[in-house]
Amino acid sequence: MVSSAGKKVLIAAGKTGGHMFPAFALGESLSERGCEVVFVTGGSKIENIILQGKNLKTIPLPAPRLKGMGFWQQASGVARLPGILLKALSIVRKEAPAIVIGFGGAAAGPIVLAGKILGKRTAICEQNAVLGFTNSVLAPLVDKVFLGVENTKGRHGSGRFEVVGTPVRKEILAIKPKQYSTQARRVLVTGGSQGALFLNTHVPDVLGSVAKDIQGIEVIHQTGVGNAKGVQQRYDALGVNARCMEFISDMAQAYDWA
Repeated sequence: MVSSAGKKVLIAAGKTGGHMFPAFALGESLSERGCEVVFVTGGSKIENIILQGKNLKTIPLPAPRLKGMGFWQQASGVARLPGILLKALSIVRKEAPAIVIGFGGAAAGPIVLAGKILGKRTAICEQNAVLGFTNSVLAPLVDKVFLGVENTKGRHGSGRFEVVGTPVRKEILAIKPKQYSTQARRVLVTGGSQGALFLNTHVPDVLGSVAKDIQGIEVIHQTGVGNAKGVQQRYDALGVNARCMEFISDMAQAYDWA
């Protein structure tokens, strides 16, 4: 949808690495083609951690999460939406992009909607087999829906829906395949940028059992914010050589290590 050099693209993504990293990959590719790229994020703690060290033009737009919240939290969030939409309209007017693209997350909703209201070309990108909450709301409104996998298209029809795959960062694509070895002892555990309760709870015990029979196991485990200490203590108690981190900033290096 964007091919001419010099165009400005506004990309909105937030809350998780699953939203933000594909957005960064697309933004990087568009920048190399001569587009000016501006990111809008929600400004949460995990988003700020993800953004550390990245030379990107970003605009914060704090927006409430509605899905999965209690009644009063949802009511409070809904009450804030008109004011957030006004801020989003102001951002889109000021930046004057040729297109607005959403990758999911609370901040993407009002920004893409503002783009639609102001007559901008709009699109969303969905990396999962099922449209997330924000993308489900936006899908009927936008000009184009880009999908990561074919079966999502099958569930939601065709026409404006197009399967293009998931944007992947260059540093990930640059990792060279390694020859498989039956002596491999390295395990990378990641449930996404926010971690996964199931993995945090069960994987240490599973690897603790494996380590009784197989020597030299090494583990890097991404736990999510606030969980690293507890998971590390569990590995230590089981005698597993593990390094737990709230967030892995260089995932390419972690993949290459594994």
